[in-house]
Amino acid sequence: MNKTAWASAVLLVAALASACGNNQKPADAPAQAAQEQKQEQAKTETQQPVTSKPSDEKVVQALSAPQEMIIYKQGSKQVVKPEDKDFKTIFTLTNKRTANPGYVMRFDESNEAAAKTVKEGLAIEFKYEQATKHSMPAFVGTENKQEINAKSILFIVDGDNKNLMFYSEDGKNYGTAPIEYPESAELSELLKK
Repeated sequence: MNKTAWASAVLLVAALASACGNNQKPADAPAQAAQEQKQEQAKTETQQPVTSKPSDEKVVQALSAPQEMIIYKQGSKQVVKPEDKDFKTIFTLTNKRTANPGYVMRFDESNEAAAKTVKEGLAIEFKYEQATKHSMPAFVGTENKQEINAKSILFIVDGDNKNLMFYSEDGKNYGTAPIEYPESAELSELLKK
């Protein structure tokens, strides 16, 4: 075999190899597609989407629905129950507000701050019958989650200590590590009505 024939044979083999060179075996394709589908299902099962009427965006739910909400406006108090028309909207907007990690703060006067806001500011309190565990997005540790056990969660919307979330395991005494979450204009407007 001469050099020209040899070079032609090598080129022919290379061309055939690249034409048939699908690195994936046909039997592997369905298995890989099934594995990707299982991963997508696992992602959607671990996240609980909640749709918001005002913006129709999907929000990962950090909070469970409370038995009731109390809206505090400059000393007045309004109780909102699950059957009330604004309950779902307020709940969804509050979850939307906590979707991005907040900052855990050091705050020694939590009880005083909560009492002052209830009298002078605008806040919403989620009340649970018993202490409930929540995994709140927050810049802490490596997982960016703050595990809390709360019977009462107070979100300050307007006034002193605006944007802080205080939580209480017994429903009365707030700890010394509230979490700061960004302001929600939609929630503020709704609560000020």
